[in-house]
Amino acid sequence: MSYASTFPPEHMALPAMPPKDLFDRAPAPRLETRLVLGVDVVDASSEAVIATLLDGERRRVAFLNAHCANVMSRDPAYADAVATADLVLPDGIGVELAARMSGENLTENLNGTDLTPKLMRAAAQRGLSVFLFGAEPGTAEAAANRLCHLCPGLRIAGTRDGFKQAEDTEGTIAQINASGADIVLVAMGVPRQDLWLAQNASRLNAWLCLGVGALFDFLSGRVERAPDVVQRLRLEWGWRLMKEPRRLAGRYLIGNATFMVRAARDAMDLSNRDARAKRLFDLALAGGGLFFLMPLFAIVALAIRLDSKGPVFFCQTRIGRNGRPFRFYKFRSMHVDAEARKAALLAQSDRDGA
Repeated sequence: MSYASTFPPEHMALPAMPPKDLFDRAPAPRLETRLVLGVDVVDASSEAVIATLLDGERRRVAFLNAHCANVMSRDPAYADAVATADLVLPDGIGVELAARMSGENLTENLNGTDLTPKLMRAAAQRGLSVFLFGAEPGTAEAAANRLCHLCPGLRIAGTRDGFKQAEDTEGTIAQINASGADIVLVAMGVPRQDLWLAQNASRLNAWLCLGVGALFDFLSGRVERAPDVVQRLRLEWGWRLMKEPRRLAGRYLIGNATFMVRAARDAMDLSNRDARAKRLFDLALAGGGLFFLMPLFAIVALAIRLDSKGPVFFCQTRIGRNGRPFRFYKFRSMHVDAEARKAALLAQSDRDGA
């Protein structure tokens, strides 16, 4: 069933703001925040957050997870977009661990994939409307249909994809405003969705805007979510890595390790400690990382041995800090006699160099 059939045609012209009596109720409690990696992150239950989000005040909402923090470290514009959001919600076990390292315990994991359907159910009960903007062509429409099934009575103001249609910013803003949507969900990934909202949310008539990442892909069924048991174990990132190893290996294998190093350094405030304490910390962290990565290393070592004869590791002397030589080890990626082959190749070359 198309989402357009979930309400009569005469209701297609939706009001820019919901009736005032929707908000004539006790004000939502003020949300507490905790400082995580320099960002004020909401520390509250999903019920309290939803009550606040639907109180009728204009808000731009962002989420913070390990990948977001890594992107923030190298993208000042995105870091500013997150820092200037009205609310930043914690997403995933990485942010939870970072908070614990700083001595804080967050009340709840408020990831957008789980929180947004709850928010939409509450919005449906209030007669509010939502506009879905982002993802591949056709995905927002499929996500809208799924939301109508999950949230009976939810009013879909419209949809727009995050590719060709998103290139026309003025047209996008005009369509959203003409739809009369109360809430806008933007799903264009990090950092694009938050940059777009930071630049344009103030021009929208909608009073609540959220950047929701891969939500439309999950709702539409284009991307399969992890089984419930995997979600409860907080290992959904591992499921996604297994499903899309080529695309997500850098984000999760390298990115998660990078994030934990950054979180640990931030928690310990190493800038105020002597070099010996920093050295001990680096060794402890590196040792812990090696321990957790040993299963992956074993698989890589086996693949090398099955592919070619010779040692698994390549060893070389290199120059390190203060000009001191050290022994460098890496998984071997070349033939054992690569240097000899290079010499033979150079001898046959008709020019200088390889």
